Amino acid sequence: MEHIQRDGGPEFKDHWQRYAHAKIKSIRTARPYKKNEQAFIERFNGILRKECLGYTKYKKKDIQKLQGRVNVFLNHYHNTRPHLSLNMKTPKQFAMSHLT
Repeated sequence: MEHIQRDGGPEFKDHWQRYAHAKIKSIRTARPYKKNEQAFIERFNGILRKECLGYTKYKKKDIQKLQGRVNVFLNHYHNTRPHLSLNMKTPKQFAMSHLT
């Protein structure tokens, strides 16, 4: 991954930041109170909560189980779940139709 945008929330401190700087070329922090800068990720976070994780508060011991669920969900989200904004195509179908 080359670039990532984050909000300025406290969860993006210390361990995550060290890991991200080692793996990603650039990290951009969204400006406070600029909702449009975070619109896509906020939408995705809502879908992830609604369709995969639910609204439970999880504990550190749940991370492996949750990572497995998220991996399955991401495969579904990108490869089999149609998106209204992509004219009912999956992201994979949409991307493939624009490669030629």
